[in-house]
Amino acid sequence: MESGGFFDAVAGTIKQNGELFGAYRAVGQGGIAERVMNTLAGNVRFVATESAGKTNAALEEAAKANLPLVACTGGSRYYQQLAAGQKLPSDTEGWYVNAHCYTVLAYDANTQRVRLRNPWARYPDPDGVFDLPLAAFVPAFRGIITTE
Repeated sequence: MESGGFFDAVAGTIKQNGELFGAYRAVGQGGIAERVMNTLAGNVRFVATESAGKTNAALEEAAKANLPLVACTGGSRYYQQLAAGQKLPSDTEGWYVNAHCYTVLAYDANTQRVRLRNPWARYPDPDGVFDLPLAAFVPAFRGIITTE
């Protein structure tokens, strides 16, 4: 890592931002997940959840390749609904956290179900792991972040 300039890059980022990943300034914009993934894994690919078909293809490709996956709610349709003072569907109450990122643990293209984990390890209790149908995933998340 030393010869590849990793530590110099980290020091430069801290000097520029006053912190490593832009922390709280980037959370609401969904930028922190991309920065963390890029720092730890290299080239990052973001796929917006514009449609179920596009999201299905991206999740299926990343899952088959065993790539790391993250999905964030900041900027999603649900995020925008809340910002406009509108209520979310009642079935989101047990798992949805606004402006928050989740680990995508698995995707089953046959059943079109996404397995997610809240890194808080709760919400939903007891361990933060839950499954969502793709139809519920698409409006709840701005997109998926993975590596190339």
